[in-house]
Formats: sequence, structure tokens, C-alpha cells
Amino acid sequence: MSDTQAPLWVETLALQEDMNRESTARLFEDIGARKPAAVFMLGDVVNLGFDEGEWAIMTTLIDNLRSRGIPVSALLGNHDVMVDAATGEEKFQRRFPSHRRTGYVRIADSLAVILLNSNFVVLGDVALDSQQQWYEQTLADLARDPGILGIIVTCHHSPFSNSMLVGSSVGSQERFVTRFLAEPKARLFMSGHAHTFEHFRREGKDFLTVGGGGGLQHPLYSGSEQRHADLSPAHRKPKFHYTYVRRLGPRMQVTVRRLEPDKSGTADHYAFSIPLRNEGK
Repeated sequence: MSDTQAPLWVETLALQEDMNRESTARLFEDIGARKPAAVFMLGDVVNLGFDEGEWAIMTTLIDNLRSRGIPVSALLGNHDVMVDAATGEEKFQRRFPSHRRTGYVRIADSLAVILLNSNFVVLGDVALDSQQQWYEQTLADLARDPGILGIIVTCHHSPFSNSMLVGSSVGSQERFVTRFLAEPKARLFMSGHAHTFEHFRREGKDFLTVGGGGGLQHPLYSGSEQRHADLSPAHRKPKFHYTYVRRLGPRMQVTVRRLEPDKSGTADHYAFSIPLRNEGK
């Protein structure tokens, strides 16, 4: 899941609130009840990472999952380092001690999840060079590991999005997508930043925007103005959602689980499967 931050006051001047904090809590309740092997938060965990008060509710929700034996990993979003990046990173690291700011890997059921930092300006040139070397070497190492059947690459800033507010990240395209497309085991790219759900396909590989963790919903370019062809139903966008992935034999089953519009409960909303190897090989 991504973008669980509560709305900032200034954002509500242009975008409509809709029980955002309560919706985030209900998504966490649903995740806890399903007892997944791992949870990954793809940035903007809170709206202002340097502010200790903004962490209070999210820390409780995260700790509740961990108390059930569910590991929670995360990567940095732009709100997590907004205004005071150093303090924001320190408070983030306290909640996610295994986090590495340039990137790290978690493995669950033969699937490797690579978590990358797409706050390129904050990282700076030296860290960016280190990140790129690590990312490319990690992909190569995972590709050679027979125990890894598939690789999921994640970052915060979506390389492709129809969001009118944040658009697509050229930096994510150039630094992460090119190498992702070249690695056969890399099958799914997931990101947030745009507060919506989107599904794109490039060169036979799937890209998901999963920014429905609680932020204010973004308007999207649609119809003839659409920047990228979205495979998910345009008229049924889930406002608050998370995505879960299961390995079923030689395939990954990807399912979007949404909070119902009336907040009465959660339900599976959209699903598709991905082969863990190129078809015909």
C-alpha cells in the first residue's frame, strides 16, 4: 500500500476529504485480519515526517500489525522528508529500523521485493550513484538465485501515471524502469505518489500505481487526454485500497482490495495474474 498520510489542511482547499484517517485505519484492520506474510508501505507514510505528532496514529496501526507477527517494511516518500528531510528520515528510521535509504530487499515465498528511494533531489549525486550500482547488482544477483522465482520492484514516485497533480516520474523511468524491463525475472513494478489506482503494461510487464492508502484522491487525465493507457476500469476506480500478491505455482496473482464507498467493509475489486517466467520459456 502507499500514501497513507492524513490530508494536509492546504490540500483540502482543492481536494475533497472523505473520512481519510478512518479509511486508513479500516484498511489496516482488513490487512491484519488476512494475516499476510509481509506488508510493504511504498512511501508517504505520514504527511510531514519531521513532525512527531503526525506519527502517533500510524505508529499504532503499524505496531498492531507487528504484534500479530506481520513484518512491515517501508520506503521513503516525498512527504516523509518534506520540510526537514534529516529529521523526517530519523523518525522514519526509528519506525523501520531495517530500512536502508538507498534501497534494500525483502523476500517472501520465492518473491523478492526491492524497495528503492525515489527522492532523487534529497539523496544527492553520491547516494544516487551508490543506489544505481546497488540496484543493478541486486537485480543480477537475484536473477542468478534459483530460489527466486520473481522480482517486484517498488519506489514511491510512479514512473507512469495519469494524475493531473503529480504526473509521471521521469527519474523513476530513467533510473529504475530501464533495468527492470531488461531483467526477465522482474515481473511487477509498484509505486504510489499519485493517489489513485492505475494499471499499465510496458513491453509485456505490469506497472501498478497503488496510492489509495488514505490521501486525498487525485483527478486523472482520461479519454483522449489520457497520457498512458490504463488497463483498469476507469469508471470504477477504488478510492481507498491496497494490493496483495500471492504466488500460485508458476504465476503471481495480483488482487486490489478496496474499501467500499460507504465504508461498510472491504472487498476484492480487481485482479489479474502474471507468469513468473516469460511465456514459452
